[in-house]
Amino acid sequence: MGVLSDVFVADREEAEQVDPALGPSGELPTYQAKSLDPVILGQLESAITGLPYEQLSRSLVGVHFESSEGESGVHDVRPALVEALAGLSEERIVSVAARWSEAEEWYGASGPDLEPLVRGLAGLARKAVEVDKGLWVWWSL
Repeated sequence: MGVLSDVFVADREEAEQVDPALGPSGELPTYQAKSLDPVILGQLESAITGLPYEQLSRSLVGVHFESSEGESGVHDVRPALVEALAGLSEERIVSVAARWSEAEEWYGASGPDLEPLVRGLAGLARKAVEVDKGLWVWWSL
């Protein structure tokens, strides 16, 4: 089934109000996905920016909250990735998705499989930038 992961727009205060066991409420702009962890998001940033993943992997998560059971939580998305996603043109989505699909964590997903996800994340990042907020990921096992 994979890890559930909702990406949402919030500032730090709003993110801290999200119950890590339940996820974001309907009041926050959200994009539902699966399997978006810091590693795969670092792979996405590498696919967009061309920076080596090894360079990015040193600082994939800055802020992280977990439920008391440790089966769900909230973490931030690197501001550099938010900016890169917000600036991603429709024309580049196909090539970024194809490059991102090469990450072994996707277990054989193709570029066309990932295009809707890249498109959705880019749209959400644009909303975050417009309101001067960040992106956060709620995850649950």
